[in-house]
Amino acid sequence: MTLIARIDDEMAGVITLGQKNERGDIGLAAVKTKFRGKGIGKYLISASLKIFYEKGFPGIQVVTQKDNFHACKLYEHFGFYQESVYNVYHFWLPLS
Repeated sequence: MTLIARIDDEMAGVITLGQKNERGDIGLAAVKTKFRGKGIGKYLISASLKIFYEKGFPGIQVVTQKDNFHACKLYEHFGFYQESVYNVYHFWLPLS
């Protein structure tokens, strides 16, 4: 499921919701740069939590990068806490 926040006719933010390991799962969450700091992220997280609650999920999870300070702060505001840490390494092959 995808939730979209709009201001006038412009997409201001988006969040994707799913299910993983019996939990509600927040996938991608993003707010357009010019709309940051206006409560759009909080609005999207609040709407997501309401949907997960109504669907009866026993828990909700989200994965983000530790360096994404603003996202971590937002999730902590809603009571999320760090459950585990995984290091994922990417190796990019040259295209030619």
